[in-house]
Amino acid sequence: MTATEYSLPLPTPEEARAVIEEAEAAGVELRVRDGRLVIVSATPVTGMLYARLRVYARGIIPLIEAASGVPDHAEPDPAPDHAPTGAAEMPEAWREGLDRVATMAPPVGFSPSRWGQVQADAAALASAWGPALSGLGWTTLDVFGACPRAPAARYDRAGLLLLLNGARLVAVTDDTATVQTGTGARLTVRRRPMDGAIPLWDLGAVSADPPE
Repeated sequence: MTATEYSLPLPTPEEARAVIEEAEAAGVELRVRDGRLVIVSATPVTGMLYARLRVYARGIIPLIEAASGVPDHAEPDPAPDHAPTGAAEMPEAWREGLDRVATMAPPVGFSPSRWGQVQADAAALASAWGPALSGLGWTTLDVFGACPRAPAARYDRAGLLLLLNGARLVAVTDDTATVQTGTGARLTVRRRPMDGAIPLWDLGAVSADPPE
């Protein structure tokens, strides 16, 4: 198969401003330090808002600096190397499912902190990569699959989302995804059969493994 990649344009000022207003409404203060976006909040920032701040940071930083009169002296964190532009729309079923994920309690096997990371990863993945993944033929289970009985432990039935665990998706083709960890290491995830998996948002309807 021929590999296809996409690149992400700089967020528009309107998009960045909308996220700034969302943060202000949530009581979150945004600052810029050494060219990086700093989030200041007296209460935990929701996974969805945090993900949007990450995705739109490149557009938010210049607006904050312009408002404060502080010039940009450093480059902000780079955007994903290859992210979607001009791709197909994300399937409506994914949008509805991710809305459920955003409000779900941690499924069996997930700690609150681990599930919070999944929610943040889900929002960031959908915002930056949902249309591209769909356009390249990645299925619901390829991206959002989970083992119905041990979703936090069975990585052989885990879709791309559950494999991120805070890592950043930087490239995608029709059969591979490249993720970058916090240390800068890059790993390649390949599409594979997802027999027995279910969409992540259906975990709430599944019980834990019965005792043997």
